[in-house]
Amino acid sequence: MRLVRIATGAAGLTRARYLVVVSVVLGALLVSTAIKRGGSPDVNEVVNKVVTDVVPEHLAESQADLPAVSRETARWMLAEARTRLQDGIAPGPVLKSSSPAERMKGQPAQRDQSEQNSRQGAPQPAEATRPRAATVFLSVFPQPDSAQYQAGGPGGRESTATFAGDGPNLVTALNCAISRVFSTQISAGKQSSTPPRGRYRLKIDVLIGSFDELERPSDSQMTAAELVDIGSQGIEVKVAGAKYYLLPSDLIYKRVAESAESETAEELLGRAMSSLGFDANRWRSSDVRLRAFRTVSFVDNYSHSHALEVVRGFVIRGAVDGPVLLAAAQSAGDYLLRMQRSDGSFYYWYRPLSDQVDVTHYNIVRHAGTCISLFDLYGITRDPRYLAGARSAMTFLRSRFRRIDRGQASASSEGKDQENERRNASTPSSGPDHLKAEARTKPMQAESSRLHPAALYVVDDDHKAKLGAGGLALVAVTREMEVDHKIESSEANRLAAGILAMQRSDGSFETDFEQNGEESDAPPSLYYPGEAMLGLIRLYKLNRDSRLLDAARRGADYLVAVQRRQRDLPADAWLVQALESIHEITKEARYSEHALDLAASMAASLYPDDGPEGYAGAVSPGIPRATPTASRSEGILAGYRVARATGDARAGSLLAAARRAAGFQLTQQFNTDNSFPLPNPGRAAGGFHESLDSTRIRIDYVQHNISSLLGLAQIDKFKL
Repeated sequence: MRLVRIATGAAGLTRARYLVVVSVVLGALLVSTAIKRGGSPDVNEVVNKVVTDVVPEHLAESQADLPAVSRETARWMLAEARTRLQDGIAPGPVLKSSSPAERMKGQPAQRDQSEQNSRQGAPQPAEATRPRAATVFLSVFPQPDSAQYQAGGPGGRESTATFAGDGPNLVTALNCAISRVFSTQISAGKQSSTPPRGRYRLKIDVLIGSFDELERPSDSQMTAAELVDIGSQGIEVKVAGAKYYLLPSDLIYKRVAESAESETAEELLGRAMSSLGFDANRWRSSDVRLRAFRTVSFVDNYSHSHALEVVRGFVIRGAVDGPVLLAAAQSAGDYLLRMQRSDGSFYYWYRPLSDQVDVTHYNIVRHAGTCISLFDLYGITRDPRYLAGARSAMTFLRSRFRRIDRGQASASSEGKDQENERRNASTPSSGPDHLKAEARTKPMQAESSRLHPAALYVVDDDHKAKLGAGGLALVAVTREMEVDHKIESSEANRLAAGILAMQRSDGSFETDFEQNGEESDAPPSLYYPGEAMLGLIRLYKLNRDSRLLDAARRGADYLVAVQRRQRDLPADAWLVQALESIHEITKEARYSEHALDLAASMAASLYPDDGPEGYAGAVSPGIPRATPTASRSEGILAGYRVARATGDARAGSLLAAARRAAGFQLTQQFNTDNSFPLPNPGRAAGGFHESLDSTRIRIDYVQHNISSLLGLAQIDKFKL
């Protein structure tokens, strides 16, 4: 029997409280809660009033040791609640004092405890009746049927309902919560019922340990992440003697916390109070008390056969092996196909908690990367859907190809370039910061006037021709050429000419320039040079044009020299992949050594297994994000392949790091197990969301995860 414990957090906490949260998910209905008590409060108001009335102080402030909840007990509780709700059996009286639920009209028929316990085949665990203070919440989350889930089209449920109960053990608290479901009319359109009908799932959260007094923000600079541990801590709000609760998962599911490291604590508290029905500034009042608490959580799976552990709002995944990785990558590819528009572009952003897509923003660099991931999926699976999606995406990508005459712009900027050179000559070198400044003021006289006049560039929505867009577009075109040998190489050659035109004599590259040919004042990009060199090498492997290899080597030599003078190596995963390709051709040690050093540095940046709960394998520092983890994993895997090719001893540790990263990445993908809080789970299926505190999905989040998971799956397949 596996026991799950969660640490209490900071020392000095004096009182303990146990809170059991059971979330019940209703069928595909638009749910609202109507209480026949002189008004129709919303779902949160119902929950908060119930919580206020049913939490006796002697239960809330007693006991100090941490409870343990086994997976078996959690599974029994989930099945017990489902059986009661489906069979329409309401528990007997479990409360000693009056509560809003008891005052509601339409009380259901009562059954004695022995009859209730006999309704379920599994025996009642001893842990379920062991004395412990407990408070239970039931939250109603509608779920679509299987056909609706598979369709994944727009539209879905809009709201949830939450109920509460308490008792001296888990069973009594659970029964109390169930009784409130039966006592409340759940309305959907013109129909209402007690108990709820249709498809739903159940979630159990046990709030454990001591309460942590929240420090009120002393200034506007305090971040939300500094105030509360997002996803692990909930917030208790005490106003005029009444207690209100936002569960740890509520901070994510209700978007109380989103991008907590970049928003202020004041903003988070304002949204918290608003979600509870108060004025956003109510938390500033002296009669308001704020405390944080922690939970241990389980949810039943989509078929209701297992209890799945939930950490920071999302289901923990099992083993990371080849079949699991490939299935996750294919699901992500299916998400991209679902989000592809008729012109070949994609819905750039998707917000699954509101089921809304973004039709205003776009980034052609990330679009090009998405093309590559679909070609990669086709290359491994031979599924024609991915090839069709990739070709459609290439049609849109080609609509951004442009010929730009830079001759006049280069001549007009010559005076400014000479002035920059004089300024650089008089400025002493002072480390990495100087190197960045030096890169910004390098002469911009690229060799465009001496190169192929038909050079192609890739222009983004901001009317800039970006080096990274040209590099990834070239990679995408070469991948298409590998699939379809009838495609002529002239387009790829012209894209390569555009990249060469942006390379300076010292090997460095311009970041971008305006569509009219004028220089851009954009700072240098860390990733664009590696993307450009990777494109040049991919084309070199097809046409053996030595100019492409020479340009890639000059670019690599420049970056290796610059980065080795820096105090810390950058997380330049694209450069590692480019260096891998260059080393494969040249066998020169300087490229393999720097690729391995970069990969080892990125592997060392991952959170260890004994770090904060739910962080293991993700990139540190800060709240873990899926895409930086995935992109670094791509670099780590490239480093692993270099280590294998050169016999470097770091191969084993690099592969282990990539596996740990994949373990975290999989927890950030929406699937049938962890999409229960979403209004339209089928539409989000396969998408990778931004971070532990943000459920937004962007196409590059999906693309990088596909590429890294496929890379690791290939290693497993061929036992490399």
